[in-house]
Amino acid sequence: MPMELMLLPRLSTDASPVAPEWSSLGKQMTTVLKRIECVRIDSTVRLDGSRAFVVDVYEYASTNRIPTNRFSDPTAAPRSVSTSYENFKNTTEPIVCTQRWFAEFVDLRGQIYQAAHNAHKRTPCAFCKSVIYEIAWGEHQPGVLLQYFGPKKRVMCTLAKSVNAFLELVKQTAATPRATRMMCSGQEQVAQALYVFLFAHDLSSP
Repeated sequence: MPMELMLLPRLSTDASPVAPEWSSLGKQMTTVLKRIECVRIDSTVRLDGSRAFVVDVYEYASTNRIPTNRFSDPTAAPRSVSTSYENFKNTTEPIVCTQRWFAEFVDLRGQIYQAAHNAHKRTPCAFCKSVIYEIAWGEHQPGVLLQYFGPKKRVMCTLAKSVNAFLELVKQTAATPRATRMMCSGQEQVAQALYVFLFAHDLSSP
């Protein structure tokens, strides 16, 4: 069943505390993101003479498969993105498809980094620390060499896994009871950035 979508304001790079209205929006966004099982990129299109990537979003076929509070430790590593991506079988139609330029994937990582970095003046929480580590040292890096010299299939796979890596971190943290983890604006803003990237109007929309 298609989900009802909400369009949200563009992510701010300014550090901010978690306000009640943000918590309410954040809860709605993470509820939607928790229902996503996998993000895939299996095709491209030509727009204005350039290659754009078709981003397909698949939700869990059964509510029994949606992550719950199985992640009791907020510092626990998320499941292997490579394994889950390669083992995913799309038995249903994607709930939404968007088209994104390569640069938009890079911009997403920049927005997410700023959200996690600006959320703490000193020591980051477990979530923001994991986000920063993924951006700096993660294996799914959409770099310039990949963009211009990487085989098409490898480029699509790397971009999709990059998004899935952040999605897994958001889902893991959302499944952890709030009483056992530090809350910060980074958790809210990273979820917002992912939500807008996956569900806001894409570059082919009028």
